[in-house]
Amino acid sequence: MLGATKFLPRSRGTHADRIDYLGIAIVSVSAFLIVYPLVEGRDLGWPAWTFVAMVASVVGFVLFGWHAKRVASRGGDALVTPSLFGKRAFTGGLLSGLAFFSGMIGFSLVFSLYLQIGLGFSALKTGLASAPQAAGMVIGFIVASAGLNERLGHRPAELSGGEQQRVAIARAVANAPRILLADEPTGNLDAHTAEHVFSALSQLVRASGLAAVVATHNMDLAKRMDRRVTIRDGVVVELD
Repeated sequence: MLGATKFLPRSRGTHADRIDYLGIAIVSVSAFLIVYPLVEGRDLGWPAWTFVAMVASVVGFVLFGWHAKRVASRGGDALVTPSLFGKRAFTGGLLSGLAFFSGMIGFSLVFSLYLQIGLGFSALKTGLASAPQAAGMVIGFIVASAGLNERLGHRPAELSGGEQQRVAIARAVANAPRILLADEPTGNLDAHTAEHVFSALSQLVRASGLAAVVATHNMDLAKRMDRRVTIRDGVVVELD
């Protein structure tokens, strides 16, 4: 929490949301009714109440869905926006994410148990053994955000000028700076490639929550910045 207050960017909504306390209570109880039996059921010999609790959990989640629709229909702030589930892109991404993270979490659990029980690793050594995987996920996120996932494995000489620019931006963001200085990041690039590079820079900056100071002669790109300072002959002539 202390790290979050220091490093996460501040954001303010356009209006104050009302907290759906009843929705929080329903989903919390429903989650507990399925997690606790799954964790303790095997050691307890799977008594009847564990199955009753899991069935009650399903009922609870159905009740939560009904409650969220009811709150949204009245113009309130539901804990989950029901209309999102009507969008194929959202539901498809949700199912893909569910499949991916279910596999990742299952692998991490089995891998950790194998290292500690099978090979006798300590908890610290097990965590260190998993560090390369965590680092790879961070690098993969940065590379994907820069639009370079299809170019993995290629040598620098095999990349175009725009791709090399995106690699340079991703490499700079990977160092987790507080401020990113970019001097003509789209210089010597055609308009189409410059757009790709600027989009990659914008996505990485906003996803990482850092500040970027960009020097450019491209006024079309400059107009898309949050703030603009126009300098002519070394003198600030306009602040926007």
